[in-house]
Amino acid sequence: MGVSLPVAPSGENVTAIARKLDLTERQKRALRVFTDDFTRDVEARVREHEHRPLSRKLAKRLKRIEKVLRKIHQEVQNCGDLLDYLVPDDIGDRLGAQLTFSAISEAVQEEKTPLNFDVFRQVVAERDGGLTMSALEKIFEFQRRTLGVMHGPILFRRMINDLYFPFRRWVQADKESPGPKPKFFRKLVIQRLVASSVDIIGKKASSSPGGRFTSLCAEVLTAMGLSTDRVKKAVKAELRKRKRKWKRARR
Repeated sequence: MGVSLPVAPSGENVTAIARKLDLTERQKRALRVFTDDFTRDVEARVREHEHRPLSRKLAKRLKRIEKVLRKIHQEVQNCGDLLDYLVPDDIGDRLGAQLTFSAISEAVQEEKTPLNFDVFRQVVAERDGGLTMSALEKIFEFQRRTLGVMHGPILFRRMINDLYFPFRRWVQADKESPGPKPKFFRKLVIQRLVASSVDIIGKKASSSPGGRFTSLCAEVLTAMGLSTDRVKKAVKAELRKRKRKWKRARR
């Protein structure tokens, strides 16, 4: 199901809404400004989106990457203990050079800390101009490489997991939500009307049954060609959301 794009209400539509809600001339002008600004904003968003790479094309690329990583991940899982004999030492060496002691410790589930801190202190004391991050990494690089060779299979398996699982989560989320929400623009109209309610109907938005604000939302949505299905519930949800944000901001 695609996203319904709002249409610009005609002058007759705005006049009819104003008459139905008994708006003053000033409130009617505010409504006209609201609908014009909103439709221009939507048109600008659509034009901007048209200049971006097609989301479908990007999604296909991501799914291809996920498929390749899934096969690698599954193959690594199928290897089991044989992975201890399959991962070359130079891969472990390279992984150790790129990982921190904390990352290595987390992967092997055992605390790994630099050895010979006295040597480290001596190097710092003798070094002119302070100690840079690259120099610090260089001091303990050999120890990390050694740990990489010792725990190569574990680090390799962890690296594959870290690469694969974010892609898998994205693909699963994409399946659950295959596209933009059909009522995206409807929600946006209600959000904007909440912010403009004082100018248009003379008071703050409320979700009271049969209230002017709910009627305003229904009339504007109809004029824009958008769904009014369960509009009362949508209005209540938006007002609750704004109230929660206001409370958080006050803390």
